[in-house]
Amino acid sequence: MTVQARAAEVQALASERRSQAADQRARSTTEYAPVAQIRAELENAKWELSQTTVVAP
Repeated sequence: MTVQARAAEVQALASERRSQAADQRARSTTEYAPVAQIRAELENAKWELSQTTVVAP
């Protein structure tokens, strides 16, 4: 195998690895979006509860 062929192979593998890493980041972001939404809803509920005044007769 020539040096040029090996360099091309290494470059192709590096490109594939970058693509796989980008795909993994995209999947991670998509998978954790519902968790972030639920945490935001929980924080909002906590704030609303802290703003609530209970008056007993």
